[in-house]
Amino acid sequence: MEPVYEGGVADGLRWGASAIQGRRPYMEDMFLVRASFAQGGDESGAVQVGLTHFITVFDGHGGKRAAEWAHRNLLNRLLAKIIEERTPGTEQDAAARAALLDSACTRAFVETDGDFLKYAARSAIPDGSTCVSCMVQRGSSAGERSLLVANLGDSRAALVRRDGSAVALSSDHKPNRPDEKARVEAAGGHVIWAGCWRVQGDLAVSRAFGDSHLKRFGVSATPELGRFSLTANDAFLVLASDGLWDVVDEAQCAKTVLLARDPKEAARALTDLASAKGSMDNITAVVVSLAAA
Repeated sequence: MEPVYEGGVADGLRWGASAIQGRRPYMEDMFLVRASFAQGGDESGAVQVGLTHFITVFDGHGGKRAAEWAHRNLLNRLLAKIIEERTPGTEQDAAARAALLDSACTRAFVETDGDFLKYAARSAIPDGSTCVSCMVQRGSSAGERSLLVANLGDSRAALVRRDGSAVALSSDHKPNRPDEKARVEAAGGHVIWAGCWRVQGDLAVSRAFGDSHLKRFGVSATPELGRFSLTANDAFLVLASDGLWDVVDEAQCAKTVLLARDPKEAARALTDLASAKGSMDNITAVVVSLAAA
């Protein structure tokens, strides 16, 4: 597959994406950047909770079909869940809107997975996919913004600050992470070393869409959520598949992004850096500037 380099402005925020197949025989990564939600239909749910941007990276394994399914359905399911859970005719403050988005997000992930598992069972599909999503939410005051991060697996989101520092916004779901190992074992699964730590000696993450043969062993599609308040010192969001994070840490990521002219150049510089450092995986990076364009 030829490399993909894209960029643009989404509801006032500049973004760029780079996706390269790398040293893998197939490309199984996907990404999604959505904003400017219309009033009407399911998309009115975004307006009700102040959702302004939805940015996601999917990293398929065993095939691309789970990633494609989530890419096609996750956002629509989220918007529908917001409408379903909202109490009509009530005004909601920022805390209530945040709680509603959190709840709708969890349900959307789980139900998207459930629908895919039914499809996978009919077609004998073993595919799975990790996912990291960042949702920008408008606050109650002018200029106030918060960020909801939802994660399955080892794709990761990071925040790059103007002072050159960076912080991970999600924690990878590796099977040997103590709390994840305990959860897998409580479900009857085993964490086994097979080149790296794997559930049942097979899957190198403990949460993912799909992977129907491992769901009974604790592989979960319930996302881990994190909430963050965005400040004037926060410059860029970076979402990437593990093809980047396996060889590039947050400090290197920040340095690379801050040297670039724009988010598209930054995303390409990140995937080029990961390839030069020997990444053996598909590599996808999405960079979003948090300053108004």
